[in-house]
Amino acid sequence: MGEEQRLKTAWIKKLPEDVPRWEKVRLGEWHDKARARIASVMLKYADLIYIDDNVVHIVEFKLRNQTEAIGQLLTYAQEFPKTAEMLPYKNYNISLHLVVPFIDDVARMAAQRYGIEYEVFDGNS
Repeated sequence: MGEEQRLKTAWIKKLPEDVPRWEKVRLGEWHDKARARIASVMLKYADLIYIDDNVVHIVEFKLRNQTEAIGQLLTYAQEFPKTAEMLPYKNYNISLHLVVPFIDDVARMAAQRYGIEYEVFDGNS
């Protein structure tokens, strides 16, 4: 298991067992890889989505390149309502989360600016 997967697995254990969740969720309008390639569209995959109290939580786990994750999360929020599999939740509020093993002040400040929850979690807590 890679370090990012280990981080995600440890973090998910914090969630209540009855919370609906999906891992590696493809987001956006394109429903198959062949159509996406033809249209030159990059498929977008969120590490984790879970629903709690009528809020959609989209979570990205990053070991490095934390600032890139800010753009990823903002894109996921934009694409979520267009995702056919998630239509029952399309009108829920969306909460974005970036989970990292160490602080990157630039990423932390950018997350704060865009309303993204920035959590330092080493997976051993």
